[in-house]
Amino acid sequence: MGTAERKEREKLHRKEEIIDAAEKVFFDKGLAMATMDEIAERAELSKGTLYLYYKSKEDLYMAVICRGHQILLKMFQQAAATGEPTIKLLQNIGEAYFAFYKRHHDYFRMFSFSENSQLQSQVSEEMRMTCAESGQCIGGVVQAVIQQGKEDGTYRPEVSPLEMSFVLWAHCRGVMELIDHIKSVPSDGIKRACSEVDFDKLYRKSTAMLVYAMLTEEARKNFKLEL
Repeated sequence: MGTAERKEREKLHRKEEIIDAAEKVFFDKGLAMATMDEIAERAELSKGTLYLYYKSKEDLYMAVICRGHQILLKMFQQAAATGEPTIKLLQNIGEAYFAFYKRHHDYFRMFSFSENSQLQSQVSEEMRMTCAESGQCIGGVVQAVIQQGKEDGTYRPEVSPLEMSFVLWAHCRGVMELIDHIKSVPSDGIKRACSEVDFDKLYRKSTAMLVYAMLTEEARKNFKLEL
C-alpha cells in the first residue's frame, strides 16, 4: 500500500470514528444540546481535529443522517430485488420503510428534523448537496420499480415515477410521524381515542390505496384492496 493510499484510508477511518461518536451524542441529546466538545471527547480527539473533517456541528449532524440514508438505501434495494411482481416490490419497499422506522427510530427522527429551515441555513452547501444526493438514491429505487411496472403493464402509462415517489414518501413518513406524535403526547384523551386503531394495519391499508390508484384496470383485477 502506497503512502497516499494509506493516508486516505486513515482519513476515512478517522471520519467513521467521528461519526460514530457524533451519532451517540446526537441520539442521546439531539442537535441543540450536543456540543463539539462532547463529540470530541467521545471520539477521543481534540475539537480542532473535528473541525479538520467537519466545518460545524450542523455539518456533522448531516453526516450522521447520510449514514442513515445508506442503511435505508440498502433496505430498499433488498426489498426491490426479490424478483417478485412490481406490485409486490412496491409493497416490499413500503414494508422496508416501516421496518426502518421501528429499528432505526433515532435516524428516522433525525431525517424529519433535518428539514428544519434554521438547521439548513447553518449547513454548508457541500454537505447539503451530499445529503441531497444520498436521499435521491433512495428515491431512485422507488422510481425504478414504478417505471418497471409501467413497462410491464402494471401501472398506468400516465403515472410519473418521480411524482409518485414523492407522494409515497410523503405519505409513509406522514403516517409514521403521526404514530410518533400519538405515542409521545401526554394527553390520555388522545391516546384513548386512538386506542382502537391498529397503526400497523393503517399504514399498510393507506399505502395499498396509493398503489391501487396507480394500477391499470387489468392489474386491479388481481389486486385485493382491503379497506
